[in-house]
Amino acid sequence: MKSLRAILCLLASVILIAGIISCGGGGGGSGGGNTINVSGSWAGYYTINYSNSGADQTYIIITFTQNGSSISGTYSNEGCTGTIAGSVSGNNVSFDHASIICNDSGSATGTYSSGQINFNGSGTTSSENYTYYGILYKQ
Repeated sequence: MKSLRAILCLLASVILIAGIISCGGGGGGSGGGNTINVSGSWAGYYTINYSNSGADQTYIIITFTQNGSSISGTYSNEGCTGTIAGSVSGNNVSFDHASIICNDSGSATGTYSSGQINFNGSGTTSSENYTYYGILYKQ
């Protein structure tokens, strides 16, 4: 009788462990099943490096709307406004941006952590290319 009880306890333990493993066992790492919600207003600074005209730092405000893993929105910085479209996965954010007013477009990727998004990207204007990096804070 003891061996049957031992076998049943072992079987129950195996089933419990298999259930925990199949559920993922917790915390959402980057790219995991726990996707962040970036909806709302974000503000911050970024440093931009132009291929022909040097570097500059500027303030930016982005308003994201999120539907599942898809994001869209608008941005404004010193003199430009434009649109954003992209996605989120886990703690990762990626988006394309375009501004008719400033005649530029590009793309960015970032990582969310502790209420902020650290990002970097690249783009082009009608006269030169650029790269940039910065940080956004949830408003």
